[in-house]
Amino acid sequence: MWWVSSLVGTSRIAEVDAQSLALPDPSVTTDLHGSLLFPGDPTPGLVATQSWSLGPPPARSPVIDVRLRAVTSLTIDIRRAGFAPGEAGTVQVATDGATTLALDSLPSGTPVRLDGVPVGLVVDISKGQHVITFG
Repeated sequence: MWWVSSLVGTSRIAEVDAQSLALPDPSVTTDLHGSLLFPGDPTPGLVATQSWSLGPPPARSPVIDVRLRAVTSLTIDIRRAGFAPGEAGTVQVATDGATTLALDSLPSGTPVRLDGVPVGLVVDISKGQHVITFG
């Protein structure tokens, strides 16, 4: 998540789980195979192997999903998160406490809303689930 920065946590360990669907990762399929090894040395054995296959990424969507734990503030660079200049988007946030989220690389004057209410490029978010829209 090189598009998340300026993370400040509480006294506990902070946790950020963020995904930009504007930069979709390829799908990953795992295959687990097992076989018996005869003759083993000194006894028969079980061999387990796992392989990974990359598939196509899901369709691009102008959405960022963020789950926060023990985070008091952070910055999201919208352009680095895969958004084109001027592109509208959504940040879905779930947090366990009050958090300040700054939206970087948006031009000043870009309309930003928290749960439908106009706010600025720095958004104060209360505990719970919220939706930030921009553009």
